[in-house]
Amino acid sequence: IINAQVQAQLNYLTQRRPEIMERWLDRSTVYFPMMRRIFKEEGVPEELIHLSMVESGLVPIAASRARAVGLWQFIKATGSYYGLEANYWMDERRDPHKSTRAAARHLRDLYAHWGDWHLALANYNVSTRRMRSSIQLAGGTRDYWAIFPYLPKETRGYVPIYIAATMVALNPEDYGFKRPPVIEEFQFDVVEVPGGADLNALARIAGMT
Repeated sequence: IINAQVQAQLNYLTQRRPEIMERWLDRSTVYFPMMRRIFKEEGVPEELIHLSMVESGLVPIAASRARAVGLWQFIKATGSYYGLEANYWMDERRDPHKSTRAAARHLRDLYAHWGDWHLALANYNVSTRRMRSSIQLAGGTRDYWAIFPYLPKETRGYVPIYIAATMVALNPEDYGFKRPPVIEEFQFDVVEVPGGADLNALARIAGMT
């Protein structure tokens, strides 16, 4: 859908701040191959991977003032519900693979609840309680654009900028951007190490700092 709200976000990403979209497109080459595979495995529309652009700018260590963390900006409670461990030693919300699978399952659950992807996306950004309140204020209509005026300001911009970012990312040349190169999904091994292993020794073995 292209309406005034979506067009405003398209103008923002293509005219006012094109450097933001350029960064997102550049980073997408690293993460999107993995995200597409996982979303396909989870039975979620692959276009929804573009939500990670809006959530974190595709920065896996991103953290918000609300203490949401990672590519998909999970708060600790929601992350824990979807199996992401966060403690003194580790925070799996920063794990690109695990957080992406959790996000796919979360979005799938939200769609199962609302039966509409725009509502599911809005609910990813705002609480279910606030969603219900906005629907009531809109006369009980389960339509994102009907409840739009009753949502928080941030959520009113959230779905339109997701739609705009998706439109640009799917057809970058149409909006004056270069199509990013196709890169194969990065590969890695999982290796169990004994407790108390010296991280300096592991770094030397891995050839990194």
